[in-house]
Amino acid sequence: MIVAALSCAATGSGAAASEQVYYRTFIVSPAINNLAIRPGVPLPQTCRRGDLLQVTACRGEFEPASFVVETRRTLESVHVDAELLRGSAGIIPADAIDIRVVLPTFKRINDYPGTLNWLLMHDPGLLILKEEPWPESLQENASDHARHYTKTHHFTREPIDTSELQPADVKRRQQFWITVRVPEDAAAGFYTSTLTITAANAAPRKIILHLTVPSFDLAPPPFDYSVYHPAYLEGGPMAVDNRHGYAVLSERRYLAELRNMVEHGCLNPILRAGPGPEREDGQIDMSYAERILALRRQVGMPDKSIYFIGNGPFITGAVPEIDENNGARNTRLARQLARWAKQRGYEEVYLQAEDEASGDRLNRQRRAWETINQGGARVFVATGRDFNERVGDVLNLPILIHPMHLALDMINRIPSERFFAMSPEVRDAIDLNRFLQPDYQQMVADVHRRGYRIFTYMDPMAGYTFPETHRRMRGLGLWKSGLDGTANWAFTHETGNNFVNPGPARWYGLFDWVLRGKEGIFDTLSWEAYREGYDDARYLATLRQTLDQAEKSGKQPDLARDTRAWLTNLSIDADLDVWRHEMIQRTEQLLAQLRR
Repeated sequence: MIVAALSCAATGSGAAASEQVYYRTFIVSPAINNLAIRPGVPLPQTCRRGDLLQVTACRGEFEPASFVVETRRTLESVHVDAELLRGSAGIIPADAIDIRVVLPTFKRINDYPGTLNWLLMHDPGLLILKEEPWPESLQENASDHARHYTKTHHFTREPIDTSELQPADVKRRQQFWITVRVPEDAAAGFYTSTLTITAANAAPRKIILHLTVPSFDLAPPPFDYSVYHPAYLEGGPMAVDNRHGYAVLSERRYLAELRNMVEHGCLNPILRAGPGPEREDGQIDMSYAERILALRRQVGMPDKSIYFIGNGPFITGAVPEIDENNGARNTRLARQLARWAKQRGYEEVYLQAEDEASGDRLNRQRRAWETINQGGARVFVATGRDFNERVGDVLNLPILIHPMHLALDMINRIPSERFFAMSPEVRDAIDLNRFLQPDYQQMVADVHRRGYRIFTYMDPMAGYTFPETHRRMRGLGLWKSGLDGTANWAFTHETGNNFVNPGPARWYGLFDWVLRGKEGIFDTLSWEAYREGYDDARYLATLRQTLDQAEKSGKQPDLARDTRAWLTNLSIDADLDVWRHEMIQRTEQLLAQLRR
């Protein structure tokens, strides 16, 4: 949680105005918001003059903050250094504070492109933007929106970021992104650090960073945080027969991506892997899946449920039709797969059905799903609303397209400027109350009555430039909607997101949480928002557990009763930072009574 203080930054003493470049600093509050910072456009109302950042984060939590440097003359070799965090409870090393820049990024906004601060990097000079049309924009029959792709990013060297912030000139404006990672052993209390901005032609400036570490640790959330991960691991059969052109990753790169997911709260990705062929002895070859599970364990992903895209010998769709023989085989293999998963600590194993089918194509898959269920394995698939009446009794995990995506799709041809301006039709499209309508809530109730779970995707698409909405959906939205998880498309899109060489990098970015470089991932503002939503859910889980304990103890019944009513009446539209702050305060108050 970040709070901005509105005191103005002071210039360094002893600097002659004629020799020094004057600049201003602005605090971005909240750091996760829907108002884009864009080159050549006045700063949005979320940016206010200031020099104080206030962060509250529990042990083990990552928490963001952001500020902007703005100048009328070029600042040379700008750098930001962080001191260690000091407090009465102890010291937190300076390396707990990561500093990156938010680069202006030319990407797809709706059907039209635009430029906004989006990608996070330590080296501002690694990726530059040129006035250079995309080849498809120059075609004679190009659509109107295609003709707007007039800028191209270029990697100035291999797409490998540095581990620390690099100095760079600031011609007009630069946004900095601070991530505080509180050590697992940090003592509760109040800490202070100083961030020093230096430039070759300007006096140093100070940004004060205050950190409050609460007395409690965060509980795990009740939701499943997933994402489609369309990438192959080197050496697997699907990497050889790569008809879709997916990225093929070394174990080192694959591990780096899984680690990045864990650091952002995405603990159970949908894997482009699965059962191999049936061997002559009747056993399924699971060697490729075993390799991926080993990497998952290495980064600490939990052994609970596993989702496979890649069904090997299984029939999971409408073709071929199930008969007595192949149905019995499907059930036998499902029994074998379920046993294999349980032996490795997984409670459930899911196979993907025919993606995004509707109408009669759903009905035609019913028998295949029944045979898989009979063997103890389960079925998941991305789907629309008609699944419930057609196949709801045999679909163990519907991943439902969120109604906000359908609304956004209706306005994708309006100018991207309207998206940046958060015009009324855009605000209406991303209204999470859509999922609280009776028909959707009945659908959720039906799924739960059957003992199944329900996720959403396109909630909204990963690259839509609404960070606050991404955060809201993955915390407060999941809870108030009655959902069990989220599984958006995609960590990276199946094509057009695997940059390993210097030179042009044409990236649509609408389907991607992140940008894939040669050795690691470049985060985006929407991916940072994913983590904030995950953390909101952890604070909620902690408060609810503490509240349950308080009610059982009978201590402070008025506080417990008031907290229960507050949670019940909370709107899905609540201010997220205020909600987070209130959860922290109520958790501390309830714990104080329980400790007596």
